[in-house]
Amino acid sequence: MKIRALLPPEAIIVRADVQTKEAAIDLLAELHDQVGHLSDKEAYERDVWKREGECVTAIGMGMAVPHAKSRGVKERGVTVMTVPNGID
Repeated sequence: MKIRALLPPEAIIVRADVQTKEAAIDLLAELHDQVGHLSDKEAYERDVWKREGECVTAIGMGMAVPHAKSRGVKERGVTVMTVPNGID
């Protein structure tokens, strides 16, 4: 599978205007939904938050990979955003 199949250009936001972790995860879930990765956005977000409660998905160097296994996912995919000032 090619990366383009997992990460369409519409699933990328450069310089996202988000101030909180909650807003960032909501925006990433919205992107997943808009490009057709999700069948149930609310279930997906709930599962991402459950995963965050088990162990944060920050990987260092200003990067995080919020993710979860979820029945709300219709097909595998990736969304990406940059946040100029970062988020705690």
